[in-house]
Amino acid sequence: MKLSIAIPTLNSSEFIDDCINSVRKISNVDEIIINDDGSNELDYSILESKVEKLISSYNLNISLYRNEKNLGGFKNKYVTISKCTNDYVYQIDSDNLAGLNTNKIFNDTFLSNLNGENFYLPSKVYVFKKNPYLSSLRKKYKVLIANKKFLLDKKEISKSMTDDEKLFVDVKNRWVFNLGNFIVNREYFLERMKIGFESKDLPLAADPIAMCYFWLKEDGKLQLIENFYHFHRLRPNSYWYSAGEEATKSVEYFEKKIANLNND
Repeated sequence: MKLSIAIPTLNSSEFIDDCINSVRKISNVDEIIINDDGSNELDYSILESKVEKLISSYNLNISLYRNEKNLGGFKNKYVTISKCTNDYVYQIDSDNLAGLNTNKIFNDTFLSNLNGENFYLPSKVYVFKKNPYLSSLRKKYKVLIANKKFLLDKKEISKSMTDDEKLFVDVKNRWVFNLGNFIVNREYFLERMKIGFESKDLPLAADPIAMCYFWLKEDGKLQLIENFYHFHRLRPNSYWYSAGEEATKSVEYFEKKIANLNND
């Protein structure tokens, strides 16, 4: 079985080389889909040029698309994943890099055992500003979420939110639910996120936690993959920071929705 890579972009052409170079050697990946959410003309032109160069240099199967108008992070990820053709998709943000062990993680056995009901998340993250690989050598840049395979259903997660129970090692629950960079069954994802994609008034600025909620609401589960990680870039002009108060309101809204899942 092969895996698709879904990379949503917005004025992030300066990072696309790093992102694609981190995934292009994964042997079980045969497709990279990039969907741009209305970048300015200069940035999109640079993105096109870089993608063309990557295709010609490494003979990669990359498809680049562009939305006619800006849809926002949630809906752009939905569109990006909808354009993938494989059953399972690894969605990685354009300013992040896949972990150094990702090719080893995505082996034939792993892919054949994927469960469509599970929303797969990393069990640790390395944060960085300039040098991602240096961050993996320094403990202070490592965020350990779980040190083993971890499967959670909506009852456990809802109870933990209601009781303020800490589920993870280094971070609060909300941090993990808003992490993104997940592996998912394409068909199940499109079906369960459709309500958000079609909505005109839901607060979707914090798209990862919104996606977790919609997944759990349909009795799906969250699974943290042991030793699976990515390098998470910290930058002041990221989508999260640019969303400002809207992102905070979105987190608060979906935290409450997750906490009340057992009452639905």
